Amino acid sequence: MGECFSDDVAIVVLAAGASSRMGGTESKVFRAWDGESVLGRSLRVASECRGIGRLVVVCRETDRATIEAQVSELELHGTRRHVILGGQRRQDSVQNALEFLHDSGEVSWVLIHDAARPFASVDLYSRIAQATRESGAAVPGIPVSDTLRRRHDTDGWEIVDREELYAIQTPQGFSLSLLRSAHAAHGTEEVTDDGMLMEKAGHRLTMVAGEPRNLKITRPEDLPLLEAISRTSESRSMTYRVGFGTDSHRLEPGGPLRLGGVDVPSEHQSVGHSDADALLHAVIDGLLGALALGDIGQHFSDRDPAHRGRDSATMLAEVLDKVDASGYRPAQLDSVIHLEKTKVAPVRELIRGRLAELLGLDETRVSVKAKTAEGLGDIGAGRAISCEAMVVVDRKKHF
Repeated sequence: MGECFSDDVAIVVLAAGASSRMGGTESKVFRAWDGESVLGRSLRVASECRGIGRLVVVCRETDRATIEAQVSELELHGTRRHVILGGQRRQDSVQNALEFLHDSGEVSWVLIHDAARPFASVDLYSRIAQATRESGAAVPGIPVSDTLRRRHDTDGWEIVDREELYAIQTPQGFSLSLLRSAHAAHGTEEVTDDGMLMEKAGHRLTMVAGEPRNLKITRPEDLPLLEAISRTSESRSMTYRVGFGTDSHRLEPGGPLRLGGVDVPSEHQSVGHSDADALLHAVIDGLLGALALGDIGQHFSDRDPAHRGRDSATMLAEVLDKVDASGYRPAQLDSVIHLEKTKVAPVRELIRGRLAELLGLDETRVSVKAKTAEGLGDIGAGRAISCEAMVVVDRKKHF
């Protein structure tokens, strides 16, 4: 997969259609179930294609601000993101994206996907990218299984042999230079996808096995079917992920002791670059670990003056935004405080309640335990505090 996705590959997501067959004034890509829109799902999958150079979303002027906000929340790991305006027709929108990418001078391959197909997989993107590198143009297709008939004005209906027929999907992959040439030569003609333009320009297409679940939302009656597909695919995906976090701080005379977002009465205070809340730092580390997003030091460096004395609850809020953007939410917390002299028991429920509030959890899903070191080491001597957190995150429901 890594060989297919590289910084000379761009993904273009088309979201500029008028949705005339769906009815209503709102674009169909904003239809949502359980908090995630059709577009949001399509963008999330595209963002999981790690290593691409650019992600370009093409939209209508009326939707631009909304889509820019969604795109800004994606975890793209170095990928450049852009939102540009489309045209009257699908091929006009594609051409706008092609010229934008050509002007960047950094893209050789482009994968074009309809936002209204929210269930394309990262594996399909990968296979299309690989076939595109090998042939210059690749499209996904699935064999037609229905009996087909062609209508005649005078002679009724003619049965069409389905053995050689395929339904074409997106994403479709192309050499950027070849597709630009095809658009320049045939862009004024009416076509339904970019593969047709390439064929009109004399280029052969490589057919890649598509995915039956990769349906396109076109009419209102498509929505219940896609909801059923979502439930099935969700049950087969990784629902829960687990992360482990730990943090330690030196103690010095003073007080109070900041712990789990609570100022605990104590003769000692922890020392650190921020507010030195070892428990919240362990929780942050656990959340990042659950989604393989690095560790707390990568996101909140102790060399950055902006974090000096910072309330760790605000750092946790930032990390929770990243968890949400990844399609997950906190589900369970089990934590341990290693501390010798300050008594945690009197404030345990206060800390537990504050953690539940910060994580958006019921208190029954939050555990706070405290242990001493029996006089051993820096913790036992009252010179340090250490905290550990086991965090479970749950994939949010989609559609």
